[in-house]
Amino acid sequence: MPSHFVTGSGIDMQMSSAGQTCWTKHLQPSLLHRSLREKPLLARSASGHKIILEDGSEILDACGGAAVAIIGHGNQEVISAIAEQAQSISYVHTGTYTTSAAEQLADLLVGHKPYGLSKAFFVGSGSEAVDGAMKLARQYFYERGEVQRKHFISRRQGYHGNTFGSMSISSNLSRLEPYRDILLPYVSHVSPCYQYQYQTRDETTDGYVARLAMELDAEFQRVGSDSVIAFVAETVVGATSGCVPPVPGYLAAMQAVCKKHGALLVLDEIMCGMGRTGTLFAWEQEKNAAGEPVVPDIMTIGKGLGGGYVPISGLLIHEKVVTVLEEGSGSFNHGHTFQAHPISCAAALAVQKVVQRQKLVEHCARMGNVLGGYLWGYLGNEDYVGDIRGRGLFYAVEFVQDKIEKKSFDPKVQFGLVVQKQAHKLGVALYPGMGTVDGSKGDHILIAPPFTVQEKEIREIVLAVTKAECVLSTPVLRRKERNAPYPPPTSKTRTYHISETSAPDRTDKVHADQQDRRPQKDGSTSDAVDGVTTSGEMQSQVAPQQVAAPLSPEYALFNVNSELVTHASRIFVKQFPEFGFVHKPTFFEHGLQDEIPSIKLCAILALCSRYLPELSNIFGHFANVVRENIMSYMAQYPGIDAAHALILLSLYEWGEGNGFQAWIYTGMATRLAQGIHSQMKASAKDASSLNFTKQEIVIRTAWACFVLDCILRCGRYGPQGTEIETPDIPLPMNEDDFEFGTETAPSSHFLRQLGSGGSSLLIGNDKERWGSQQMLSLIIEGFGIFSTLSTWICRGGRRYPSSQAMEPPWKDTSLWNRSMVMVKAWRATHSARLVYARTAGQLQAHMLHSQVERFTVLNLLYYVSILFLHREYIPFFPHRVSCPCGPIDPPFLEEPPPPDWWHLSSRELFEAASTLVQLMQDLEIRNVQFQTPFSAFCIFSAAAALVYADTWPYMAPGLENAKEKYQWSFDWLQSASEKWKVAKRWHEMLSELAGIFTRLKTEGQNFPHLGREEFQDLHDSMHRLAEPESTTVNALATLSQGDGIVGSHTQPYLGTLNGGEDPVSHVPHARDAVRLHAEHSSTSERHETELTAFEDQPGHTDNDIGVDPGFLLAMLSDPSGDWSHVV
Repeated sequence: MPSHFVTGSGIDMQMSSAGQTCWTKHLQPSLLHRSLREKPLLARSASGHKIILEDGSEILDACGGAAVAIIGHGNQEVISAIAEQAQSISYVHTGTYTTSAAEQLADLLVGHKPYGLSKAFFVGSGSEAVDGAMKLARQYFYERGEVQRKHFISRRQGYHGNTFGSMSISSNLSRLEPYRDILLPYVSHVSPCYQYQYQTRDETTDGYVARLAMELDAEFQRVGSDSVIAFVAETVVGATSGCVPPVPGYLAAMQAVCKKHGALLVLDEIMCGMGRTGTLFAWEQEKNAAGEPVVPDIMTIGKGLGGGYVPISGLLIHEKVVTVLEEGSGSFNHGHTFQAHPISCAAALAVQKVVQRQKLVEHCARMGNVLGGYLWGYLGNEDYVGDIRGRGLFYAVEFVQDKIEKKSFDPKVQFGLVVQKQAHKLGVALYPGMGTVDGSKGDHILIAPPFTVQEKEIREIVLAVTKAECVLSTPVLRRKERNAPYPPPTSKTRTYHISETSAPDRTDKVHADQQDRRPQKDGSTSDAVDGVTTSGEMQSQVAPQQVAAPLSPEYALFNVNSELVTHASRIFVKQFPEFGFVHKPTFFEHGLQDEIPSIKLCAILALCSRYLPELSNIFGHFANVVRENIMSYMAQYPGIDAAHALILLSLYEWGEGNGFQAWIYTGMATRLAQGIHSQMKASAKDASSLNFTKQEIVIRTAWACFVLDCILRCGRYGPQGTEIETPDIPLPMNEDDFEFGTETAPSSHFLRQLGSGGSSLLIGNDKERWGSQQMLSLIIEGFGIFSTLSTWICRGGRRYPSSQAMEPPWKDTSLWNRSMVMVKAWRATHSARLVYARTAGQLQAHMLHSQVERFTVLNLLYYVSILFLHREYIPFFPHRVSCPCGPIDPPFLEEPPPPDWWHLSSRELFEAASTLVQLMQDLEIRNVQFQTPFSAFCIFSAAAALVYADTWPYMAPGLENAKEKYQWSFDWLQSASEKWKVAKRWHEMLSELAGIFTRLKTEGQNFPHLGREEFQDLHDSMHRLAEPESTTVNALATLSQGDGIVGSHTQPYLGTLNGGEDPVSHVPHARDAVRLHAEHSSTSERHETELTAFEDQPGHTDNDIGVDPGFLLAMLSDPSGDWSHVV
């Protein structure tokens, strides 16, 4: 029977027979909690990765408390070690005694002297460890006779503890404020290594590192080079800024500065160490110029050392420091009563043995890739997610109000804290952070689950974060609106609702196996769409569970019928004529099943519904359907429909300004399409039996991937200089049923209207001139040329360090001249279809043949290519004595050009810009709406040249109406921004560009020093949309290149190329989809995933697809990982 007692504060407590305490009243607890206003939740027990609360609810511990519980809760091996040690020796004073537990723990950590670390010192908390490190560093110099050294340098936005010493070198403003006046005086701070917020747009990573190194060096000199004891830093910043890793080369540069001035390097790994980042010590991933790890002189460890079973932290000390003490006083003049406590050491020893035996550090690294992939896959597109960063199982999501400006929320909103609270309601514990950016502004949540976490739990964690962020973002802002000094941002396109519907309500629509793998409406993610339909081109028979998928209430408002399908499809063909892969009969037959759209139709609706007034406000919902289901769909049906959906989704993401995601989706589509084509060629033994329609679909899909990759080159979202390989695939051969408009021949009445100037355009074979297949092939050829020159320009153009790039442009062997010859030869060869002569009848002739959009794309390609090339040799900062003949920006040309070369180049540049605008004006006059991301990019490029010509007219002699055309372009981009976010960004950059040019013209005498830094990014934006560099982008360097996906998972679709049926029984299993591979750009070796362990994984059945977006993204970003553990 449970017993009752009443505490001195009058709280009625109940002690159960199991020794558990329940709070029946919570009035005035005797324990001083962190907050005197908010009541903490009473945790009743914990087991594995779950914390059980007083009310019986279970919470998934996604943060390990504070990155502490590395092996989970209730590990019996550790509990037994604690009990055995307590029975053996519970405590002895270390001034006289030692224990085997303490000695063994030290031997395990530094017995083999890793990287020269030779001694360990154990205390209770991380703050004590940092204080000990500071005192040890001071004693090191005291013993060396350098008693003048008394100063510590640390970083802003760093946290090292709550004791006076550790707090003095910290920079957590909220913790410091009450004690600021009494902290240690000999401490100063330098800038953090915080790439997302503090690296400027025009800085390279090397430049950023150099700037920080110079700042640290200057601080040494300011306080006195021989007065600094140590530079103290967290290897990966923990809770204060949220898992901020150092950029490559940073720690090596800081260590070099320390060595220059004779100071020590102290690295704080209380939170990020002991395997948390995927290596035992986080600094093992930081290399110097020789490729060796940056080894600290002293480092601190904690949290994961004892895994939360006991309070224990410690110091690991390099032998160079130990030697000085050994040769001097022979002791460390420091100690604690509970230092090296035997029970704490025994528990930590047991924890570390579990970690070593189960290889949990390696598992942490693998699961870290999965976690990062899921976070990017689910949260990368969210409006209020600014950055996702981390290493191993140590990740943070930083929230911002404005992604472009990286503007934080008002601190009153407490966005990160509210997300954490909402996630807790969903059953997931996160670690929130505020003051992320500068101590007062900025929000993040930290995710640091136990090392034993599995992929299924990672998915649950990320889905909870996604739902918490999406559901609460707008309501939170509205609740805080009365206190906010700024107007609330517009509501997000992605809207989620917490549904009251229970799981049983869904069973009549969704098969039981889908419930296991699909997001649930009652707990873990959005209710936009819980399933996807089958691929129409993959299967001729469809099982009910593969088609039925309940739609969200938002979709119920709209009748997705055949008329809408037709309308949206025609819009796609007209607005995106460079992608001619939609086969009309097949698409109409399978686009809808019982009025439920297929995933490809949802992708088309996402892309094209913005052009439909009745759907213009919900295109984001269609996109979310595709985003959330594309990976599992691709795993289940890796056929041509999946490739089409990926292409369409990539176009959508680029238009929304999410170039990184667009690049990933394009790479996946490319691999899939090339794999299907390769298998098709291998299986084509009897040409007479091939299904030519499906052959044509495959060919057009492969070329669509190529064109899309070329288009993304406009934004340079791939690695700089990555070549775009032309597919070894024949051009489209057949145009039947790939058009959604009516093809008619020109009437005699129309020919008479054209007159002599227009009718000359129609001389010759009309079918050859106007056929869609010929026009599509010409577009593909043009994009191939465009990709060649844009790849060179994105490498730096004439600044690229190669002999051909540095050659004068008028030389036949120069890259510039060869590119220009290709462009002009392409136009001359196909002049009848391509040349825009600005005649009244020309556009009408193309309009009559439903080719005006293709004609427009061809001319956009030609003129933007001309503009790009000539832009390379026109100075962006002309001064008052400049003229079209120079001087250009460095590097200067070493020999004089041919006569009039500069004038001709300048004239072609600005005429190309003017013609681009004129073409779009002519379309508008004829009521042809053609607003796409690519056309917006071309107009931006032209307008940037025109505002230049308007500012400095002497640089563009003979150009008329530059100002009027620039203003029209500015207005056009503003109109296009209503459809495409990327157009809005170009519109904003164009406005900024005009302002800078005006200021330069007004203050021309200051030209050598004016505006250089602020202009650099806009200069680059002539060739690319400015985006920060990403280590993830580099890791995916060859994703959109190389061989296709070749594996048995393509066989079910390929079987239909020979005229056969698409039996449901041949739908590939998830393990076949896992055969996706990528190539490391550094080794070009192919890494295949091992599948042997799949059958032995518990909880997986033949009906469990179990592949989600984050999983495949993570796998593609780490092709060398052992993915058999997470399938």
